[in-house]
Amino acid sequence: MTLDDLAEILRRRRALIISIIGFGLCVTAMLSLFVAPVYRAEETLAIAPPRVMAELALADRVVPLAADLPRLRDRLLAHDVLDQIATAYELEDVPDLSGAVDMRWDTAAPGAGGIVIRVDLPDPLQAQLVAQELSHRLIGLSAEERIVGAERTLAYLTGEHRALRTAISGLNVPPARQGDPALRDDLARMRTDLAELTQRIDMAGDLHDLEQRRQLERFEVVEPAQLPDTPIRDSRPLLALAGGVIGAIVAVAVALLAEWRHPALRTAARLQRLTGHAPLAVVPRAAGSDRDAPRVPVWITRIGQAFRRRWPFLI
Repeated sequence: MTLDDLAEILRRRRALIISIIGFGLCVTAMLSLFVAPVYRAEETLAIAPPRVMAELALADRVVPLAADLPRLRDRLLAHDVLDQIATAYELEDVPDLSGAVDMRWDTAAPGAGGIVIRVDLPDPLQAQLVAQELSHRLIGLSAEERIVGAERTLAYLTGEHRALRTAISGLNVPPARQGDPALRDDLARMRTDLAELTQRIDMAGDLHDLEQRRQLERFEVVEPAQLPDTPIRDSRPLLALAGGVIGAIVAVAVALLAEWRHPALRTAARLQRLTGHAPLAVVPRAAGSDRDAPRVPVWITRIGQAFRRRWPFLI
């Protein structure tokens, strides 16, 4: 089969080819109704430095926020938290929100700047709102944990101070034993520990007060999430293109199959190529006499002719 033969076949089977391509495009158009573009909203935070002297901010082994980021991320993106957010924002179309959200940061930047909360959702407004919600939850979670930690430290030191004072009171002995060197050493050591505990309690109280007033390290929003207007991923054009290409391939294959099942010689040029001999004459097609043939309604005849022209391989 030459290119001329192929072109002649495609020309004769053009109705069939166009029908199959159109069917493929209709199918992909219907599938596109169930495929939504994906929009991305990002909110950027940074760790603001403490507003007090560094010695006080780092006293009593306070964990820096930059070192605590992995644990905070795990708590923020826990399934129960994401389920609450999905319920609050009516995200019925997103079965698993954990695959649509992410939190990343650059630990090499000063103050771990560039903490990015990223949300990918089909609805741009929902993506923006969820990004803002996660950002606010991260700020609140961090502040709450640091305040609770300061309270626990203060309560622990206060308990140790109380126990040490009780122990010192229990060492009050009769005057006859007050000259015991070992007893004097124990009392001196315990009084030194008591003074140190008193100083640590004052420091812990100051830290607790600073945490409540947000004077130490804290998260701050440096770039609020904007409403995205351009999707980051839209598979509908690719789906339409794939439907057209696949439909065209299938249509040509079906046309060639139909030609193989019902071959036809429609031109003198093709007859000469197949036989190697030129035809002596070409008789144009003419309608025969149908006086003796039973009469068939005109509309049935036209339907039959149209069906024969469009789907000849079925006849």
